[in-house]
Amino acid sequence: MKKNKKFIFFTLFFLIGIWSSHTNINASPSSQEKEEKSLLMAPEENFISQLAKKAINCLTTKSITESERKNKFKALFKENFDVPALSKFVLGRYNRRATQKEKELYQKLFVEHISKIYSGYLSQYDEKAFEVLRNVPNKRGGIWVISQVVREKAPPVIIKWLVFKNEKNPQNITYKIYDVVVEGISLSVAQRSEYAAIIQKNGGTIQGLLNVMEEKLNTNKLQKNQ
Repeated sequence: MKKNKKFIFFTLFFLIGIWSSHTNINASPSSQEKEEKSLLMAPEENFISQLAKKAINCLTTKSITESERKNKFKALFKENFDVPALSKFVLGRYNRRATQKEKELYQKLFVEHISKIYSGYLSQYDEKAFEVLRNVPNKRGGIWVISQVVREKAPPVIIKWLVFKNEKNPQNITYKIYDVVVEGISLSVAQRSEYAAIIQKNGGTIQGLLNVMEEKLNTNKLQKNQ
């Protein structure tokens, strides 16, 4: 069942990328309409709108090298996602078993792994096909920002972003993303299931997960260098 969920999750994102790359620009809101709408957006909505624009521009511009692209996107991810909370949730009950050294390495690998997944998805998107629709309060805290990717010959893909506001400094209010849900599938929940399965297959240890994560990243680097 877990394998099926994982397959559905990644297949969904792959298809979204293909459909988005063939989006009819005329079916999307015009630049003027988007600008007018941004003036009426809630702060959380504007946060997602601007972040999506920065991320897609970063991943699609041809004026920088692949290494610069990777580093810029990773910086965007670390700045705008609640990495400590998200990585802890994804590790689940195994977080209590990890040593401090394992936690530090895990969080570093987590950023590399998850930012790579996101960059793969967003690089397929057309900025003009992305639109923020509305926001809905979350019962357990935070705000769900609802957005969509417009497609020419199919219904739009709905993407929900769980955003929390940090008001510790009233003069510098910031926002962080805790989860992303695409067509009802939560990235954090799917990733949690994947990591739990890896841990179980590797002796129930955190080190087993770290070894697999490092191996995947090293394999990707070797493939790029070939």
